[in-house]
Amino acid sequence: MTQPLQRLRWSAYAAGIALLASMVFIRDPKADIRTVEVKRDGSFLFAGNKMDLNGIESSLVEAFQRNSKLAVAIRADSNNEYGAVMKVMTICQRNGIQKIGLSTKNE
Repeated sequence: MTQPLQRLRWSAYAAGIALLASMVFIRDPKADIRTVEVKRDGSFLFAGNKMDLNGIESSLVEAFQRNSKLAVAIRADSNNEYGAVMKVMTICQRNGIQKIGLSTKNE
């Protein structure tokens, strides 16, 4: 086999692996992320619905059981008390959810 043909064959093989990797490992990232919003008044929103911490925990556990790659984004006003955010982080850690992100906003 000539060198140009070998290179072309290797490139096609590498492209096939890259395509396979993207199909297997890269999915819609938003499908794997659940957002918990901590409002300024101390209330919580999950999937746009007001919930207490027990409801949030149940929803996150259910989602994590369906998808072990679940990530949780905790979104809070920059003026919020740290304790409310820590409560959500504790729920995640207690249930084995290790992918946690924090986001702040100014209201």
